[in-house]
Amino acid sequence: MDQRAGPLGARAASAGATPRVLGVDDFALYADVYGTLLVDADTRLPIELWAGRDAEQLAAWPRTHPGVEVVCMDGSLVYRQGTTDGAPDAVQVSDCFRLWQALSKRVGDIATVHRGCLPAAVPESEQAPPPAHPAQLSDQADTPARRHAKRLFEAVHAATDTGRSLHVAARELGLNRRTVGKYARAAT
Repeated sequence: MDQRAGPLGARAASAGATPRVLGVDDFALYADVYGTLLVDADTRLPIELWAGRDAEQLAAWPRTHPGVEVVCMDGSLVYRQGTTDGAPDAVQVSDCFRLWQALSKRVGDIATVHRGCLPAAVPESEQAPPPAHPAQLSDQADTPARRHAKRLFEAVHAATDTGRSLHVAARELGLNRRTVGKYARAAT
């Protein structure tokens, strides 16, 4: 395959070669100025780069380069339409990042909905031992950080123990959802 050096020493796929799996992604140059990148997903080499996100421009590419079997892209309607118009027989798939992102969101949503069910699902033998008596705890200094963490813990549990989702509790408390999740999962 003919290889040529591109910007920053990157190799680009030959302009005449048509990839079996075409990767399509956009990127922000700045503010609302975008570009589109075409990549040979098998070799991971860039093919073409152009300004903007345009369905017709994307549709024209596979028409002039027949043979694309699979198009891997994000969920953009613009790219979906361009692929449908330009390569109607190509299979359209989501890229790995979008699949993991969707899976992560779905698992988080399910865990939030069923949060109250989880303690009942843990067998008695696997439950954590009861906390040690306060007198038995090592002498932990009552620092401002410890007091702050205790206030956060109490505020998060007051919000989430009533059935509010982590997202709603985070918004109400003005905290990041991950911080709320950390304190909601904590036993003490």
